[in-house]
Amino acid sequence: MAYLTKLLVRASCVFPLLLLGCGRTESGDTSSTQRFDASKNNATAVEAPSWFSDEREVDLTGDAKPDTAHLEAVGPSVDSLQIVFTIRSGGNTVYRNSWNSAYALSAISEEGSRAIPHPDSALRGQLRAFLGKLKVEPLDRKELQQSWLHKTDDCSEDPRNCIALELLNDSTKTAGFTTGRSLVPLFDTAAVYGIVADMLAHSLPVVSYSYGSESEARIAWSPAKHRFFTLWECC
Repeated sequence: MAYLTKLLVRASCVFPLLLLGCGRTESGDTSSTQRFDASKNNATAVEAPSWFSDEREVDLTGDAKPDTAHLEAVGPSVDSLQIVFTIRSGGNTVYRNSWNSAYALSAISEEGSRAIPHPDSALRGQLRAFLGKLKVEPLDRKELQQSWLHKTDDCSEDPRNCIALELLNDSTKTAGFTTGRSLVPLFDTAAVYGIVADMLAHSLPVVSYSYGSESEARIAWSPAKHRFFTLWECC
């Protein structure tokens, strides 16, 4: 299942690339994306020292009111950080994505080099630029109005695949996914069409950002569901 396994594949590719200045390597998952329904909002606080923190006030939900985009890196040292990007709207956490510092540093390591001379300053520079690079653009209506012909588990093919996968993930959190099972018959297409119609009925922005080594994501707000949905994510 391409979209759901990309993060695990990415982790196995990233770790050999990095040998930080002190010779320590990152452990754990490379990234973990979690979407929040505002009715179940507010993530459990991470009890770890804050290594970096930054905020930006900007309208990301299209209601002409500022939302809070927040980036934080938590952990004891540069080679063992969890980087967390959240969006808060109306006092609630409505979006969260996280990845680790090894994946972030792999984006700025020199090609062919196994060492980053100053990983602390390199990573802080990358994180300081993150929120300023958020792109807020009008929703591409044509993309959501064309025929939905390819219902697959590939989130990079059609925005509605992404929405369907997130709805499916929400409904199977306790049971999890069955390996090898086709996801297409499980898609709630009526729910997806309802969310798309809701997005098209409002003048909504699309928020785009890049993270880690090579990942990019586009998300959009659903007023009816009071949450963000991913429209595209790769790779």
